[in-house]
Amino acid sequence: MRLLEVTKQRLETLNESGSMSGVGAIHIDEIEPTLDYLEKSLGMDLKNNVLGSVGKKEFSGDIDVAIDVEPEAIPELLDKLKTNPDIIDIAKTSVIITKVKIANYDANKTTDKARTGYVQLDFMPGNPGWMKTYYHSPADGESLYKGVYRNIMLATIAALYNRKDSEEKVEDGRSLESEQYLFSPTKGFSFVRIFQRCPIFSEECFAEAVEDPSLVQLIEHENGLEVPESGTRLYKNKVTHDPSNLVQAMAVANQTDVLPIGLLYQNEDMPIYNDYSSVGIHATPEDKMNALNYQLDRFAI
Repeated sequence: MRLLEVTKQRLETLNESGSMSGVGAIHIDEIEPTLDYLEKSLGMDLKNNVLGSVGKKEFSGDIDVAIDVEPEAIPELLDKLKTNPDIIDIAKTSVIITKVKIANYDANKTTDKARTGYVQLDFMPGNPGWMKTYYHSPADGESLYKGVYRNIMLATIAALYNRKDSEEKVEDGRSLESEQYLFSPTKGFSFVRIFQRCPIFSEECFAEAVEDPSLVQLIEHENGLEVPESGTRLYKNKVTHDPSNLVQAMAVANQTDVLPIGLLYQNEDMPIYNDYSSVGIHATPEDKMNALNYQLDRFAI
């Protein structure tokens, strides 16, 4: 709980970036008619895929919506939005930011945030079920903690749990090598090995491998990582390794005469964090308490 408190305090010092000009807050009574209108205009399911605190508080600073779209289809989605007259402005960052008119706008409903009659609508590509978990925000009075606090807590625990840092340090004090777990917002937990080197402040690190690229072993496989042509030209020492082979992955990782770079092991059939965390996302607080009490009763004496 202490870690959640610290995370909450740190996050409250951050501001959202990428805001559209001329947008303001939207009242809870205006959200549904605005999304109803846009659903008809765009032919997209928006109301069932809202994220965060949308519709849970009296005023929202913007509307975040999960869009189930593959990366290669994003340019087509952008073109569709750009040509729609109800999308007043649009920009692409890590998400698609748009400016839309608020339906049934009531200027008499005021807050300490600006109210302009327009609101920012962010289209966020990804799996809607998982994103509702990852970006979950509680309603007023439900909890002090947002989903992002939980995510940072999990990422922190993963980064510190059973972490192994080399005694050798780079100039800024970081370990030359680190082995640690990594929490991903899309794929749960991974185990990574990091080679730390900065060509400005720690150019001596791995200097031998820099001078002799044969000391770096490039892992190749059709199911592995895609390596740019410049990398394949530079690193001639290559090994074909199937990332589904755990025994071979351990053998490659345990080499001491070379530095293996690439995807060592991946099991797509293993259930990942979002498979579990998206289950019951629409359960009511009463359902959650009944489920919790049911599990606790199993251990009653």
